[in-house]
Amino acid sequence: MDRRQLEPERFDTVVVGGGQAGLATGYYLARLGRPFVILDAGQRIGDTWRNRWDSLRLFTPGRYSGLPGMGFPAAAWHYPTKDEVAGYLETYAARFQLPVRTGVRVDGLTRRGDRYLVTAGERRFEAANVVVASGAYHHPRIPGFAPELDPGILQLHSTGYRRPSQLRDGGVLVVGAANSGAEIALELSAGHPTWLSGPHPGRRPGRPADHAGPVVRLLQGALGRQPGRPPAAAEAADGGGPSGPGPAQGPGRRRGRAGAEDGRSPRRPAPAGGRAGP
Repeated sequence: MDRRQLEPERFDTVVVGGGQAGLATGYYLARLGRPFVILDAGQRIGDTWRNRWDSLRLFTPGRYSGLPGMGFPAAAWHYPTKDEVAGYLETYAARFQLPVRTGVRVDGLTRRGDRYLVTAGERRFEAANVVVASGAYHHPRIPGFAPELDPGILQLHSTGYRRPSQLRDGGVLVVGAANSGAEIALELSAGHPTWLSGPHPGRRPGRPADHAGPVVRLLQGALGRQPGRPPAAAEAADGGGPSGPGPAQGPGRRRGRAGAEDGRSPRRPAPAGGRAGP
């Protein structure tokens, strides 16, 4: 048996998750000269972003999407694609020589005296400090009544959605009107009658005259007023899970306010990522 499976590796700090938060934490730990390691389940840094739907973009423009010490290499008002974000994270880790170990899925965290024990399969890591930066939306939340729906209805969660060609002909109900749901619904509305269900329409932060206004008007005009039969496809797309059945946002139903996926107002640009993660 490999010795590393018997004795834990020891560090001052273990960071769980190699996304935006984990890499930014590593940047500051490196500046302080603290011994640390970043553990990430992906095979490459940025895989969480690469494995989302094809057209995904940040909801914050390039000027607000950089991490500490390195701006995002894009025009100020360019909204980066998912692959641009993944490449940026990989470059960021390499530039600052951050000790990221990919392919390491953490499955346990326990207290061990005045220290912590992190387990990842047979591997163990001991540290005085642990930073959990893995995000909160790794497991899709599917409503309990989903199996009772007509088998003729194609059901997808946003984690399984990649492009419109996956869907059958006919109407689409997107459950969850936050960032992911609004963006997916807007994409699907070009080829399907689309209903968007949730407490508010999605809004893209930025310069209102250039971005937010047209997007909100398009959502309100293109979604929720399509006549015809019930949807042939349904998606849960709010990141954490469906918000439940509710009226689509359309003309005459401008209920609620646009916000980020966690419900906060998007008045002030968010840090890198612009969404609660993939």
